[in-house]
Amino acid sequence: GKMIENDRVFMSNAMPESVTGGRMIANERVVMSKTIPESVVDKAVDSRPSCVVLMTIRNCAKFLGKIFANVEGLGKLFGDFGVVITFDNCEDKSESMILDYQKQSSYRVLVKNTNFRDNRRTVRIANGRNACLEIMEREFPATDFHIVLDADNVNSDGWKLSLLERYLADNR
Repeated sequence: GKMIENDRVFMSNAMPESVTGGRMIANERVVMSKTIPESVVDKAVDSRPSCVVLMTIRNCAKFLGKIFANVEGLGKLFGDFGVVITFDNCEDKSESMILDYQKQSSYRVLVKNTNFRDNRRTVRIANGRNACLEIMEREFPATDFHIVLDADNVNSDGWKLSLLERYLADNR
C-alpha cells in the first residue's frame, strides 16, 4: 500500500488497519494514519518529468503579470517544477512584482538580485542567464528540462500548452 509520512511517500507492506486497531505498521514502526485521497498519493509519486524555468529580468513590469500566469499554467504539465529569476537594477516595478510572484506562486521560485553593472545589455543578459544556470544546477540538480524564458512581449501572449503537453506525452 501507499502512505504519506512527513511529506514523503513510502511504499510498504503494511498490516491491515483492522488487524492493528486503526494503526498501520510499516518498517517496524507504528504510524498513526488517516485516509489520504488517492489523488494526493498519486501526485506525490508523480512520474511526469521535471522542469525549471529560468528568467533574467530588467524593466519588464508591463509584461510580467501575463508571463507569470503563463508560467503557472506551464507548471501543471510537470511533476516537479520550479522557477529561477535573476534581476538587476530595475527602474520600474519589476523587482516588487518578482518578489510578489515568489510569495504567491504555487511552485518553488528562487530569486537573486545580481546587480550587474555593465553598459552592454548582452553582457548583463549573459551574466544573468549564467547566474540562473548556476542556481538551477545547485538547487534543481536532477531536472529533466529547463526553459530559458525571455520576459518580454514575446512571452506575454497566451501559450499553446497543448503542443508541449503532446510532446511530453509522445516522449515519455
